[in-house]
Amino acid sequence: MRTTRKEPPMIYTALTNRAMQIAYEAHAGQVDKCGTPYVFHPYHLAEQMPDEVTTCVALLHDVVEDTPITLDELEREFPSEVTEPLRLLTHDPAVPYRDYIDALVVDPVARTVKRADLMHNLDETRFEGCGRVDEAELSRRRERYRVALGVLDEGEQLGLMLEHRSAAAADIESARLTPLAGVAFEEFRSTLDTPPPESTRDLLAREETWV
Repeated sequence: MRTTRKEPPMIYTALTNRAMQIAYEAHAGQVDKCGTPYVFHPYHLAEQMPDEVTTCVALLHDVVEDTPITLDELEREFPSEVTEPLRLLTHDPAVPYRDYIDALVVDPVARTVKRADLMHNLDETRFEGCGRVDEAELSRRRERYRVALGVLDEGEQLGLMLEHRSAAAADIESARLTPLAGVAFEEFRSTLDTPPPESTRDLLAREETWV
């Protein structure tokens, strides 16, 4: 029996509904390489997103790049949390693709949406029923998108490392500033008041430098 992959539910808010309307109107008449209405691509990405902001960005990620709508127009309706990732996701043809990926990888929202975009572009079942597909073009696409995914993976790992380092530093600082209380404090004070063992006193009495 074949199992069907269940997509997460679409997040519906006033903001995501507006993004959906704009995406539908902006991409009207556009089709993908198989002739399917293009708007299904951003909608597919949006279904995978975890919150309102990433959902809006997923729905609008190709609007500025592929339609007459400008970023200035979107900035009148959406907060910077949405429009800044959109700015990074809009690929200027004059910018090499690798430089474009390197620039967006620092933004967690742009990174999340771009990963979903690349994975959907690598899903070649989208070409079922399209007749003959140019294998050379497919090969170029696979290589380009897999390299981009590798860059995103590295960026995400670096981001997690920095987050963990920051959290650890905060924990250490909190521990340093938190006074010992009750039994723990008494035990600590007792340890300080207890003379060290004779062997330790002899060691400390030596005129040596310990590094």
